[in-house]
Amino acid sequence: GLFARGSHTVVAVPRCRVHHPKINEAMELLEKQLRGHGALSAYDESSGEGMLRYVQASVHRASGRVQLTLVINADGPNRWVRRFATRLWQQGDARRTWHSIWINLNTARTNAIINYAPEAWLRLLGDEMLIEQFASGAAVALPPYVFRQPNLDGFDGVVASVSRLVPPNSRVVEWYSGVGVLGLAIALSNDVNVEWVRCSDVNTLLAEPFDIGRAMLPKEAQNRVSFVVGSAVERLCDAKDATVAIVDPPRKGLDQALLKALCDNYIDDGVDHSGRINNDSGGRG
Repeated sequence: GLFARGSHTVVAVPRCRVHHPKINEAMELLEKQLRGHGALSAYDESSGEGMLRYVQASVHRASGRVQLTLVINADGPNRWVRRFATRLWQQGDARRTWHSIWINLNTARTNAIINYAPEAWLRLLGDEMLIEQFASGAAVALPPYVFRQPNLDGFDGVVASVSRLVPPNSRVVEWYSGVGVLGLAIALSNDVNVEWVRCSDVNTLLAEPFDIGRAMLPKEAQNRVSFVVGSAVERLCDAKDATVAIVDPPRKGLDQALLKALCDNYIDDGVDHSGRINNDSGGRG
């Protein structure tokens, strides 16, 4: 559902047309199970009591199965949560409905929906990673603890557009790379035929899914792309000898040191562009 205006009161949207139909089906099963399982109570943010805080659902496009995360107000997976997940798995016919069921432990009295500490994630049932294939030919691994574009079909077009902007034989640096949707596609592209792609992201949990995506590339493309964990500021050194810079930062925008570096080194027309580089910006030189 959605929050009512100016509140955290949830307004149900049982047949949201924006959602993938499989998410709506999964939520119907979840609600049915919740109604018959009183031990898994809804979280009350005013009192800090209750078990289930949020639900995150992602669809595997090829199979239509749902990767479900239950965000719970607990320090560990108690027997009630495990029993609930098992019943939900069985109720939904695992082969048809569920890709996996995870829990995320979040006891913080804040507005944070997800606890991204590595130890806060536990897979209870199913497979570990969603593997999504893109039109570029690259595939990416998507566990529930990484950022995923809500509309992967639409993002296929973004990947293709960015790849076309990269000149042949370029040397590419990408900050805020996530699991490598852009970097892996560019490394694979025969039209671009880059010398190398250096990717980085501050999230320590991204190294494994990036490596899985990289391993699914042909050997030649694997050798052209790399990933290291580090903030954009820490990885400014990756720009050495690069001819193309790609940035797709989080909502807070570009780190100021990176913004300055891009303006000083990639934009050289005598105009101050710093106020016009925003969350979806990309620099190319």
